[in-house]
Amino acid sequence: MSNSDLNDVMATVAKIVNFIVKRSALTHRQFQSLLEEMESSCKDIPLHCAVRWLSCGKVRERFVDCFDVVKTFLNEKGQRYPELEDERWVEKLFFLADITGHLNELNLKLQGAGQTVLDMRDTWEAFVGKLEVFLKDVEASTFRLFKHLRELSAQCSISTTAIHECIRRLQTEFTTRFQDFQLYGPLFSFLIRPESFGNQLDLSLFNFLDTDDMEMQLTELKSSTLWGTTFAELRQQLESTAVHDHGACIFSCWTSLPNRFNCLKNIAQALLTVFGSTYLCEQIFSHMSVLSASRSRLTAGHSETCVLLKVTKCEPQITELANAKQGQKYH
Repeated sequence: MSNSDLNDVMATVAKIVNFIVKRSALTHRQFQSLLEEMESSCKDIPLHCAVRWLSCGKVRERFVDCFDVVKTFLNEKGQRYPELEDERWVEKLFFLADITGHLNELNLKLQGAGQTVLDMRDTWEAFVGKLEVFLKDVEASTFRLFKHLRELSAQCSISTTAIHECIRRLQTEFTTRFQDFQLYGPLFSFLIRPESFGNQLDLSLFNFLDTDDMEMQLTELKSSTLWGTTFAELRQQLESTAVHDHGACIFSCWTSLPNRFNCLKNIAQALLTVFGSTYLCEQIFSHMSVLSASRSRLTAGHSETCVLLKVTKCEPQITELANAKQGQKYH
């Protein structure tokens, strides 16, 4: 099962969904009525959006959930799609719906502010391990982790060779693209387990910092009864804290250390500033398009200010700012 095969499946699904939902309001209402008439668990199909990955995944999953209704509706409208009767094509569609569901779950876990690169690395490592479990599930043809394929397997035999190959390729892709996580992953645990590090800490990565006293400070931290237990308490706190608040908890713990551990604190703060995903960049895309030829008074400085306002957690004190300004009085 090649990428071109999966792309063809996605293109066909997008074409059908756009015909049902986008072509006319009447066609859309008729489809909704048919769903209700056939007592489908689905009430509608969301409009396909090629730009948003999560939207694509939801469209495919909903499409598969009401697959029989879609086929009936297209036949009534005289729309011919021989692919819908092809067992191998349907197999690809159902697998695609299942695997993108898992990928969407991963995507959601990696989104959101406040996560540390350590959290994201752990999420990535867990998903790579899940891919191996997926392989065993497919090899055994049990499809415990592939809901739609399991339902399809009750109606026809599933060819697992192509599916197995696709998951293997996905496994290779994740390993290749996340080489930095694989290479520097152990280093990220310094944030919550500094006492477990020694000479194995690669200081060349922090050549922009003064790390001459790192080993001395680390030795003192390990020997300190008071500060040595600080990170054990931090790990306990993180267990009961939401993932999106981990960054704040870890930062607060490190800032509580006295200045004699300033070298270790600087290393930890450098690790906390590492961006594990492009979440913030994607979040502010719409705010980067405020400049245009028709808005000649807006400069690059205004654009940068909009970006800062979007990503900051500071709330402007509008009332105080307004009171500090002298209003124009009537004469």
